Amino acid sequence: MNKKRFVSLFLALSMLTSYIPSNVYAAETTQLTQESGTGDTDYVASSGALDVNYEVTGQWETGFNGNVTLTNTSDSKVEGWEIRFELPHEITNIWNAQITKKEDNTYTVKNAGYNANILPKESVSFGFTATLDGEIQLPTATDLTSSAAENSKDDYSVEYKLTNDWQTGYNAEIIITNNTDKNLEGWHLEFDYDAKIDTIWNAVIDKNENNHYSISNSDYNSVIAPNSSLTIGFLGHDLNGEPQNFVLYSSKNASIPVSVVTNKPTTETATETTTASLDNSESTTANTETDVEDIVDYSIDSDFDGLPDIFELHIGTDIHNEDTDGDKISDYYEKIYGIT
Repeated sequence: MNKKRFVSLFLALSMLTSYIPSNVYAAETTQLTQESGTGDTDYVASSGALDVNYEVTGQWETGFNGNVTLTNTSDSKVEGWEIRFELPHEITNIWNAQITKKEDNTYTVKNAGYNANILPKESVSFGFTATLDGEIQLPTATDLTSSAAENSKDDYSVEYKLTNDWQTGYNAEIIITNNTDKNLEGWHLEFDYDAKIDTIWNAVIDKNENNHYSISNSDYNSVIAPNSSLTIGFLGHDLNGEPQNFVLYSSKNASIPVSVVTNKPTTETATETTTASLDNSESTTANTETDVEDIVDYSIDSDFDGLPDIFELHIGTDIHNEDTDGDKISDYYEKIYGIT
């Protein structure tokens, strides 16, 4: 263990008596699928679940840090996620996500592109810093405002090119073109293909069942810009024809109310469920006379300066800047060696 890591661990352990309370909320919702015969803008709820957990990771007199974790509890991938929630605090900084809209206290937050998809049983998280005047009030209602749905055939085109074919294998490309004047986000493509794909780039193979393929964006290309194309390359073997029946899916606007469960662990019963939508808010009051479990993550070091975020919040340095005062001496060395 190097010296910096040892000192960081020591600082973290020295603060174990200074817990910061953390409220955790879980929200369950359903995904959308297109209803047969209704057109590409009509959707119905289908099976699937997304748990949304809100927690406080740091708090000081005038602000706090929050973390939001979205967990896909279903057996299908959640694509191009976007959520909406009410928060009576001003968000001044956000990471691993982006704020696309704010009306009064209602925020709409979407993926950062590289974390647009959530695989089954896996999670993505984003964090934020917000102002504080009084008590922290975390969201008690969340809407999923985006979900994957089939695109109109006029919105896109798909081209297949066989670039090389030899006795034991082949090399090919699929080119997806966005024919609209809007982004196609969080896309995935399904098709039938009597061939084996061994290696693929600029996409990920999600599923292959009886030569029916489902592929989706890589972390870096979840958006196909208006009137632009994306090329996917792959190598394989056992080629017996060209791919057929292309269907492209991407994120569509939605508004799905979710059920929110407030979890406040105690030795006695402490859980009460609310069913609230941001469009039609009706909720029950959760039990507020319970002790909140203290949760602090001392491993988080956002600026990689050797000082845990929770310690930097305590001493007043910037968790996103390793040299808060700009004197070319890192916060770590200033604190450890008493430099001012």
